[in-house]
Amino acid sequence: MNEVEVFVGNHTTIDPEIYELWLKGYSANEAAGILQKQESLQPFQATLEDLLSDVQDHFHLFNGLENMLKSPPRLQNQQVYQIDEATQAMLIEKYYSFDASVIREVLGRKLTSRSRKDLDDISELTCIPLRSCRRQFDNVKRVFKTVEELKGYLVDNICTHFRMPEALARDYAAVVFIANNRFETGKKKLNYLHFRDFVACATHMITNWSYSSVVCTNHEDMDVDLDRNFLQLLRELKVLIEKDCLEEHRALMLKAAQGLPERVYMHIDSNFRVEWFWPFTVNSEHGHEVYIILTQLKVKGTSVIDL
Repeated sequence: MNEVEVFVGNHTTIDPEIYELWLKGYSANEAAGILQKQESLQPFQATLEDLLSDVQDHFHLFNGLENMLKSPPRLQNQQVYQIDEATQAMLIEKYYSFDASVIREVLGRKLTSRSRKDLDDISELTCIPLRSCRRQFDNVKRVFKTVEELKGYLVDNICTHFRMPEALARDYAAVVFIANNRFETGKKKLNYLHFRDFVACATHMITNWSYSSVVCTNHEDMDVDLDRNFLQLLRELKVLIEKDCLEEHRALMLKAAQGLPERVYMHIDSNFRVEWFWPFTVNSEHGHEVYIILTQLKVKGTSVIDL
């Protein structure tokens, strides 16, 4: 006689800890082994078989929910599982959460099947299980494909279609913006930058340089594209990075930095060289308040956010 698996339940109970282990890519046996080592469970004298049975039940549930998690509105409208709103929100947020180290490696890559095959290297580099790396890559690709052609604000579109918290949606918006504009984030000179550094830069560009900027005269109500008129205006500033102007830029920058602590001021002065861009605020004739390439500077061991 063939075996038939029957899964019967009423109110669906979710164990967040087991859910985390499933999201991290552990097998049921690995997850049960991790749980068995926890001191909080030792007084109950739960055997490995007991824990494995419970974990397998949860993993079966999570596998059934995954297709709905890929399209969160379906999870909220389905009637198969009785899950309260707070638990639904937790499931969605954790499913779309990611490891910054993994997404840092994904940035700058094309979101294709070939890139997905390279996740073995990212898994080895970041020490994140391959299954988790695949989930994170697939989530980024899914969000990108869903919102890349939509009018309106990226964060709003992501929140609408994926029901994730605004803070997490802002991170995804930055990743979508970088992917859409094909910024080269994998160059060696940028290796010292972290994921949060790129999020800060992308968020600033979305707010001030994209078509959805409030001061954009050619308003197309779309966050993913840069305002072409604004980019043309930036060409006029190219002269500022020519060799003849560098010394003047250096003097002006150091003058503007005189209010900084002496240690920081001396560090900037001694590390002035052509490797990184010091942000300087100007106003174009279109009213954009922007960070432009005034002079090139790298402060060793310092991130964009620290600056």
